[in-house]
Amino acid sequence: MKKRNRILSFALTLMLCLAVCGCGDGDSVTITRQEGGEEEDNSSSYSGIEQYSGTTIKFATWVDHKSGEGAVPMASFADKYNIEIELSLVPQTDYSTRLSGMIASGQSPDLIVDNNEFPYLLPCAEPLNNVASIDLSDEFWDKSVTEMSTFNGNTYFVNSVNSPWTYRFMCFYNIKLFEDNGFKSPAKYYAEDNWNIDTFTTCARQIKNLGSDYIGASVRQEFAAGIFESETTRLVDGRFVNNVSDPNLAEAYKWMMQGVESGDFVATSGLDKFKRNLCGLFLYGDFGLRTTGGFETMDPDIIGYVPMPKPTKDAAYYPSVASWRAYGICKGSKNAEATGYFIRYFLDFANYERSSMFKSERADEFYDELREIEDHTFMLTYHGVNRDLANTVDIITSSSAAQVETNLRAISNSVDFQVQRANEILDELDEQS
Repeated sequence: MKKRNRILSFALTLMLCLAVCGCGDGDSVTITRQEGGEEEDNSSSYSGIEQYSGTTIKFATWVDHKSGEGAVPMASFADKYNIEIELSLVPQTDYSTRLSGMIASGQSPDLIVDNNEFPYLLPCAEPLNNVASIDLSDEFWDKSVTEMSTFNGNTYFVNSVNSPWTYRFMCFYNIKLFEDNGFKSPAKYYAEDNWNIDTFTTCARQIKNLGSDYIGASVRQEFAAGIFESETTRLVDGRFVNNVSDPNLAEAYKWMMQGVESGDFVATSGLDKFKRNLCGLFLYGDFGLRTTGGFETMDPDIIGYVPMPKPTKDAAYYPSVASWRAYGICKGSKNAEATGYFIRYFLDFANYERSSMFKSERADEFYDELREIEDHTFMLTYHGVNRDLANTVDIITSSSAAQVETNLRAISNSVDFQVQRANEILDELDEQS
């Protein structure tokens, strides 16, 4: 694990918590060309692209990249290679169903995005090893993604190592609440390499004790489990397995529920309280470092950020947990090779205007720092596998810490069913190959 030597500053800028999703109903819009950002010279990666000049790539997404951060690379790609990008806006909540219908009707898009639907989008994806414009051996690609999405010799999805479109868990905190009350901040604990669940709880308790209106920390189920690098399902040797008997998962939920019972934590979002300076610590994804999100009403100088805490003081590294997001080529794509080139271009941070993507230079730096402290990434899969996620979470968070193991046994049958369904998807892939 790489050790971070930089001490976090205490005058930090505003970060944002929620990804903005533009949900449409199947309408299409073509990206117009405009001035793009700085680009690296990766000419060898785009050798042969000229033969696709004048073609169009259809990008199925719920995000209106026409007006968001993705507009710059899409426009500069179109300008540089004379290949247009057409957005087919598909609601995120109905993405896989809509996509399947488009394929069945002969209206396949070219580029698709899997945001926590793995493995249910696999049948909609073309094996990338059949696409000459994507070199899967290139170190540009994140091996944790390619390895997880490779079955029976076929790789279905990719993301880049330092992708503009992948998210790590982290901790936001309210600098003002700590400074005004003379409390030791999370940044100071982290600078001492003493940022763990015990010091996290200490910080939360101090804020909670300020009064009945205050929340110490927002610790939702997925973040607690992520600290202990566990979840209800795992992908092991190419098969999904029920992971509810993992002792680390029980420890994670016990810690979370002990904090809830003592009043130090809430197991819900707590975002409204955080925005009103009534919540000390807020675990969330690092998309909150972007300019698009949910902290606009806060003073930018009172938001601090550190990695998620270690599960123990002596743990070898800080948890690096990533939510699943990956890109592929749709089955039935009519412009697969051009799409392969575009995927690489779209996932290269060098083609973005980073100064406009992040609220501040410090936020931009911390986005990279989160990736510097890791030797490996714990990639979450349970969002996609568990199609009954809300009920699972309710069972875990609706009773006491003492009942956690009982509750885990109670959800085991449901998780078995979800795992069976997910593995059936993999079996179908084997039959098709």
